[in-house]
Amino acid sequence: MQALGTQTESQQVETFFKHIGHDPKLFTEQNSLAVVLTFIDTISKEPIGEPPAKIKYNGVEYFKHDDLLDMPLKFLVELVNIDLNYETFEFAYAVTALMYRRDWAKPFNKNEYLEGQKRFFDAPFIYSLYSIKLFGHLILSLQESYPILYKGEQKEENDGRKMYGLIRTLANEDPTKMALAEEMEIWRAFSWMEDVRISEINKKNEQ
Repeated sequence: MQALGTQTESQQVETFFKHIGHDPKLFTEQNSLAVVLTFIDTISKEPIGEPPAKIKYNGVEYFKHDDLLDMPLKFLVELVNIDLNYETFEFAYAVTALMYRRDWAKPFNKNEYLEGQKRFFDAPFIYSLYSIKLFGHLILSLQESYPILYKGEQKEENDGRKMYGLIRTLANEDPTKMALAEEMEIWRAFSWMEDVRISEINKKNEQ
């Protein structure tokens, strides 16, 4: 069902009816599409409960991080750079590849991330819903923990390009330190960024 978000409307109809084992020709083209769109809308509103600590797919267990704010910063950077469509769930499988891993003791690995996207593309759709909910929990935690950064309508801390800029700043523009900056815990990076913002505000008020 992950394919629905990445396909044309006619392909969505074909994929959906194949999945449920029925012939889409039982309906008009317009009504078949309506069935698919109704399903997508309904599933997005279905209560799923809290995401589990682990999921199992093809005999392998994958775990969410014990504390989302302890995740390495690189994972947040990649999350906010996913072009996620909350209406069609396009690229939702990429969120799952970042939120559930076999071993959180290992640093971010691009190949692991890409392989995870391919793997979870065919995984049960509920895993994507769990992962999107976890991502939402992470952003809410950041908003509650760092109110200065998220004051008012300010949204730049969720902007992917600025997040890459944060890594460069943490590395002091030194390419040899980028990997260390990427592995810094999210809470540590954001605490530093908020302290910098508070200092800027205080200096401005003193002028």
